[in-house]
Amino acid sequence: MRTAFMLVLAMFCGLAPSLACTGKIDALSARRTLVYNPFSALDGHQQLSIQVQNTGTESCAYRLWIPDRYLPLQFGNIDFTISGQRAPAAADSSGLTIQTPIVAPGQSIKLPLRLSVARGQQSLAGKLTKKIGFALAAEQARTTLLDQTEVDIHCVVPPVFEINVAGSGLRATLEIDDLKLRSKAVVLQMRSTQNHRLEIQAENGALIREGSPPGDTTSIPYVVTIDGQSSQLKKGAIWRVNGPAGESSRRLNVTIGDTADKLAGFYKDVITVHIASDL
Repeated sequence: MRTAFMLVLAMFCGLAPSLACTGKIDALSARRTLVYNPFSALDGHQQLSIQVQNTGTESCAYRLWIPDRYLPLQFGNIDFTISGQRAPAAADSSGLTIQTPIVAPGQSIKLPLRLSVARGQQSLAGKLTKKIGFALAAEQARTTLLDQTEVDIHCVVPPVFEINVAGSGLRATLEIDDLKLRSKAVVLQMRSTQNHRLEIQAENGALIREGSPPGDTTSIPYVVTIDGQSSQLKKGAIWRVNGPAGESSRRLNVTIGDTADKLAGFYKDVITVHIASDL
């Protein structure tokens, strides 16, 4: 019995080295800063990579995951996800788990990752930073932590100021017949990552009869209204209307004045609306 006991003990000790995988995370890097336009038609993406080295004497497969303390994955209020591109990856309670292929002793494997940000998440312009980290364990012994690392990744939301006329792009024409309807409107669509102002200018400040110089019988006054704010535009002057950051629509209404005693003809003016930062 004593000899048998010693033999079993020797066999048990002989199995231990094959379970003793060691390894380290060589690097976790971002190729570039993510530039995110919340109004883009496409999601935002950034390439990341993480490299694992087998520092032991046995071939090993590894498990990588993002520890809970780095969750949720957010730049400020912008949610993002990280997924594997070549290695299998799955979401779990830690957010992301990647199993590597078997790595030979002394060799390294570089795993490309993809950071994705869904379009349409509202955010103010600025530079945002998120610290993320990965933990490493051997696939054969998942509860034994081998290494961990962390890195700051960056996101830039640029100043964005976009405007268009709903259904008409960057230009629209209002045709007003004073015998039927003296007022017409268009809807302005704004997208901005900062508080903005609209700058409204008129070419003449009145509807001018085509082919005639301005005069009492060849000019028709009009009033412009934006969401309840009104102005009778003057030539060379700028009317400024402030608005908040984000995506919004505003109704621009034009109402013509008295047309009595005016010469018959085609009258027109050109109104230009710019959007800019209110800073």
